[in-house]
Parts: sequence; structure tokens; C-alpha cells
Amino acid sequence: MDLSQELENVIMAHPKVLEAAVIAVPHPKWQERPLACVVPKPDFKDNLTKAEIYDHLRTRFDKCTCPMISSLLKRCLKPASVIR
Repeated sequence: MDLSQELENVIMAHPKVLEAAVIAVPHPKWQERPLACVVPKPDFKDNLTKAEIYDHLRTRFDKCTCPMISSLLKRCLKPASVIR
């Protein structure tokens, strides 16, 4: 299992999270960094924070491994290979 999958699995284990995807994005210092895209469960769409997700990740990963957290999303786009 690669790091992105591990990060996604831990984020998905958060009780307020419906979906998560971790992607690599360019970074000026480290070439690239993981970015977490997170969709809250409908009941928590207004009260899940980036800080909660980050704190949840810090129980399993060190600060350097934790992804940046994108804005909380309404849905995650999936590639066609996942939808089929």
C-alpha cells in the first residue's frame, strides 16, 4: 500500500468523513506534497474542520507526512476506471 492510500484510509476512518482522496501537488521546497480532498458526511457538512482531520491524521503520521488539507468538498471526482 502506498502512502496516499494509507492517508486516505486513515482520513476515511474519521467518523465525520464520507469520502477522501489524496493526490500529489507541486511544492517549491519538496517538489511535491500530498493534498487531501475531503467530503464530509451530510450530517457534518457544516461542522467538520480541517483541524479535526489534521489532528486525526497526527495520531498515525508525523507532521512531515501529513497532507495539506484542501477546502472541504461537496463531492470527490472519480476517474472512469473507479466508476465502472
